[in-house]
Amino acid sequence: MHYCLLMLTKTLPTDNDIDEILKPFNSEDFWRLEEANPNIERPKFTWDWWQVGGRYNGKFKLKFEPSNDPNTKYRWGYYADPPRTGRLFRSRLLETLLSKKKLMPYNEEDFFLSMGGRDGYLYVDGAPIADMIDFNPECFCFLDVDGTAYARETWNGKKWIGDESFDDTVKKICADRSDCFATIIDLHD
Repeated sequence: MHYCLLMLTKTLPTDNDIDEILKPFNSEDFWRLEEANPNIERPKFTWDWWQVGGRYNGKFKLKFEPSNDPNTKYRWGYYADPPRTGRLFRSRLLETLLSKKKLMPYNEEDFFLSMGGRDGYLYVDGAPIADMIDFNPECFCFLDVDGTAYARETWNGKKWIGDESFDDTVKKICADRSDCFATIIDLHD
């Protein structure tokens, strides 16, 4: 089963950062712990595989305002070296394409218009909340900056337990953390 995870971090997370942050929720590790202690508390969610974006890629709209002003944060009016993706925002699409650069000599800027650029934004998988347009924190599970996990439903080992206040809780936390980065992750379990 695939689940949409919204993760908040203080800085833009690398894949290694995400792997470390998600470690407490790794299902294989949990099963080993559960064998030794059957009464152990279950995490809010578990995973056996994850990917930035994945089935939920392009969920966020990052403001895209091309300008020739070199003092702007994103410097959209210029070719960037190193690329912005993986440095200022996350885009599985661009990161995958750029990893094949020896086969396809493209720059990230070659794809901006196809990613929504004509409409004033880029569809991305992670960016600063403050730089997004119409930020929508809709997800199945949520991980706050401090590692606190929330889930729309949690498996207690026998049945699914719903959290009626999940949407309101996530919206409130995100509103209080507009200085943080939001990254969308496809979890499989």
